[in-house]
Amino acid sequence: MALKLIISAGGKNIRMRDFLDRYFNGIPKHLLPLPNKKTIIEEIIDNAKNFFDEIVISVNHETYPIFRKKLGDLEKITIEIDTHLTGPLGPICRELLKTKKRIYGCAGDFFCNFSWKEFEDFHNSHKKPISILVAPSLSIADGACFTLKDKIITSWKRVEETADFDIINIGAYIIDPHPLVVKKVSKIKYHKEDIFFNVFIPTKSVCGYNPNIIGFNINTPETYKKLCAWFRNQNHA
Repeated sequence: MALKLIISAGGKNIRMRDFLDRYFNGIPKHLLPLPNKKTIIEEIIDNAKNFFDEIVISVNHETYPIFRKKLGDLEKITIEIDTHLTGPLGPICRELLKTKKRIYGCAGDFFCNFSWKEFEDFHNSHKKPISILVAPSLSIADGACFTLKDKIITSWKRVEETADFDIINIGAYIIDPHPLVVKKVSKIKYHKEDIFFNVFIPTKSVCGYNPNIIGFNINTPETYKKLCAWFRNQNHA
């Protein structure tokens, strides 16, 4: 069976807009350069392309030409416009409702050098319908921290600033079309992570895959700067 990854990259970059406009000519944050000469989303694609047969990048109407110019010629890549814009999990949740098959999805603004194959092996090892990639990170503003017990995410909270090496949401998901999941997803109107977590974590439907390597969810200029500094430190280690 052909495997497809949905990358959600249709956000408006609100928290990073001034930074992007001032220093990067207003590009989408997903196309920010890293010290290894790749962009953030190219790192995601390179990490995924040997596991997936197709990678669909969901973008907004405004940024579609930019993504097409940068990524349109890459093998396995399809770029689509998200006409709904109901939140970062919107394209992933709509794919679940449309296909009623296992969905692989992620944000287009994270970095974590994990293995999709090992992530799926983890998902297959438990009987819950949802797995989320979590990992320790450097302190970030407005982060979602998780508590895990026997693989299951038992609670979560959004904090003003996480501490170094808190276990946070990185931004990758495997979701099975369990009847409970399909029913609840169909009733969610705005597909923001917080709403998704609040709906499914209390039902003990979510497990957290922690590869025990550092990860970054790039949602502020400070997080992007820390990621770049981490890359440079790795090169000099």
